[in-house]
Amino acid sequence: MLLGLIQNVEEKHNENKVLESCAKALEVLCDEEYAIYPRCELIRNTIIDRLVKKLRVALDNHRTRIAGVSLLTNSFSRLIEINVFFV
Repeated sequence: MLLGLIQNVEEKHNENKVLESCAKALEVLCDEEYAIYPRCELIRNTIIDRLVKKLRVALDNHRTRIAGVSLLTNSFSRLIEINVFFV
């Protein structure tokens, strides 16, 4: 249940403090000594895969420059989101 909530929060928010809280909760829960470790590891990998996909989309959008507006800020935002889960 908690893992699902963490995943839902990550999907809906992009604020650093919210993502940092999700990452910290996952760090605590993803302990190999806990029985939920395999499920936790799956959720963490799913979140990271989703964030990397968002980054790729942002970078593709940046390369094409929709309507002449740079989307570099969006790309950096996605990098920050990914970084939170690796710190």
